[in-house]
Amino acid sequence: QNQGPGDVPKSENGVTCMTTSRQSRRDPTGLIMRKGRSRNSTRDFIRPSRHLVDPDQSIMKPANFVKRSTNIGTWNVRSLESTSSKLYELSQCMSEYQMGIVGLTETHRPGCDETVLDNGSLFINSGRTDGLRRQGVGLVISSELKNSLIMYNPVSERLLAARLHSKHINISVIIAYAPTEDADDKVKDTFYHQLPSTFDELPDHDIKLLLGDFNARLTCDNSSWRGILGKHSLHQESNKNGCRLVDFCAMYGLTIGSTLFQHKNIHKETWKSPDGKTVTQIDHICISTTWAGSLLDVRSCRGADIGSDHYLVRGKLRIRFQAVEKRACQRGKIPDIEQLRNGSKVDQYNIALQNRFDSLPAVDDLNEQWETVRDVIKEVSLQVLGESPRLIKEQHLSMQTRDLIYERSRIKRRQPDSNTNRSEYSRVSKLIKKSCKRDDQSWADRVAGDMENAASKGYQREVWQKIRVLSGKKKKKMKAVRDNKGVIISDPTKQKERWRDYFDQLLNHPPGTGDMSFVDCLEHKSCFSQLKNNDESPSREEIVSALKTLGSYKSPGVDEITNEQLKYGIAGLVERLEALFSKVWEAETIPDEWLKGIIVVVPKKGDTSHCSNNRGITLRATVSKLYQIIILRRLNHGLETLLRENQCGFRRNRSCIDQIFSLRCIIHNFTEYNLPLYINFVDFK
Repeated sequence: QNQGPGDVPKSENGVTCMTTSRQSRRDPTGLIMRKGRSRNSTRDFIRPSRHLVDPDQSIMKPANFVKRSTNIGTWNVRSLESTSSKLYELSQCMSEYQMGIVGLTETHRPGCDETVLDNGSLFINSGRTDGLRRQGVGLVISSELKNSLIMYNPVSERLLAARLHSKHINISVIIAYAPTEDADDKVKDTFYHQLPSTFDELPDHDIKLLLGDFNARLTCDNSSWRGILGKHSLHQESNKNGCRLVDFCAMYGLTIGSTLFQHKNIHKETWKSPDGKTVTQIDHICISTTWAGSLLDVRSCRGADIGSDHYLVRGKLRIRFQAVEKRACQRGKIPDIEQLRNGSKVDQYNIALQNRFDSLPAVDDLNEQWETVRDVIKEVSLQVLGESPRLIKEQHLSMQTRDLIYERSRIKRRQPDSNTNRSEYSRVSKLIKKSCKRDDQSWADRVAGDMENAASKGYQREVWQKIRVLSGKKKKKMKAVRDNKGVIISDPTKQKERWRDYFDQLLNHPPGTGDMSFVDCLEHKSCFSQLKNNDESPSREEIVSALKTLGSYKSPGVDEITNEQLKYGIAGLVERLEALFSKVWEAETIPDEWLKGIIVVVPKKGDTSHCSNNRGITLRATVSKLYQIIILRRLNHGLETLLRENQCGFRRNRSCIDQIFSLRCIIHNFTEYNLPLYINFVDFK
């Protein structure tokens, strides 16, 4: 019978069977039933109810909760390091196919790092630690969803785990790259032992998404695996990797979404041999069986091009993501400090400070006096200097290379099985590689020219920045945090508590219990004879001298004031700073904000998910550091008389390089005369 546009398709026995994307499906076994529209759909989303369409066969319809779906996918890119155009092609495909989350395999990028793509997407890589450009997995999150990232854990070059914040329940994403079918069984066993361990570290109540290249062919006979496999696989029989994958999904309650939906075979293929004669379906998207109804469709996108013989596998997930709650204290607008460094607006800045301070009434309270000075500096800086402009990322590829990339993508869309198109595709790929090499060379020449120009002007900071750009070295970043027992903490609130407890234990040691009564018996010795009881508050000369010693390009503290805003505003600030320091000196107390600080975590060597492999740097109020410099200078004069001649740490004119040179001379002389030498290195914790 003819059906209208609103009619529901029926199977032969009269049982209703359809997907939420209005596609016919003969056996949606093990999926959640779709309920009717409801005003409060979130209640159905949190607790999906199961309604049997055919109780005898346990056939259910999938759920339909959120109107807008998110595109997720997996893609074997076959190296992101072969040419410099790979990341550009990846960002273009992310935008063209409106991808939200993509799991990448075979990235061939060593180490763990984060990269922001041209379209604003966040790319996280997990590669080998020995520097070899093999294996490697990655996760790409679109600019709309990257704020929902809670944490990620680069487990190995074959596994990457991440957690994303959803509106009602969090989502755990695991990117996996399994060994090939011909690989040694020991390598496979190691992978399938590491994969369950990664799953066990994630919260049980999260929605699980398993994406990647498993090199697994799956059978279309799902009679023994209802709820795990569907009937729409490309292959008739499973290989060994396929059996391993099915066993793992059965153990952890996952449904292989790549086999659920009925498509043409060309939309099931995920890999095609270079000669075009062999096709397989080895890249898969798996989801928790309880939430399989939120997976609306899975198919291959043959038009996506990144120079790989694998196709992008795209799935539609009907789950609403939500950004993680940001910290309440957001950093305000940043003034353009560069105009103070080059001296273009120093005079205007000082005049504006003087005029603003002269128009304000006198304040007696210490905290109010400090807040007045702080607010005036910040407001005048924005008024005179303006807001700092955003950095524009330099375009690495030329228009000629981009045109070739676009031409190759058009060739891939035209009958990929044709021998003529395959040869044309290969020809354009070679041209892209040559063009990328020319672009790389021209870019390196430009950076080297800028570095030479900066060196001739004495801008050492800019020189070292260019060197770091050319070397390609990046700082390690990791959002995963482990507790004292080595278990990964997934909750952002508990992660902050873990850092607070770690630094509290590290910096606030309990008082010692030793007997210090012998100190009272020691002979009294005057240490700071030049300091007298009638010492006055910091003078104007001391403040000016301390301001001139402040370094540039330093991070601001809790007051959001940089060193440049102080050192280039001497004429307009020195009188107010003198009054503020005099108030602190006489009252013998400091403003409340000077007691606060922002601890910035800087990674060191090793696994940075362990707190002990990180270093904490405290950013305090810049004006408070200026006051400390003045007090420290006064104490240094008396301290020099107490230190031994061989004490070299933190003393003037006794650098670390000088001490290393002295030690090398001692070693050389003892070695020359064949004398025994004992050196003791002590590292105090």
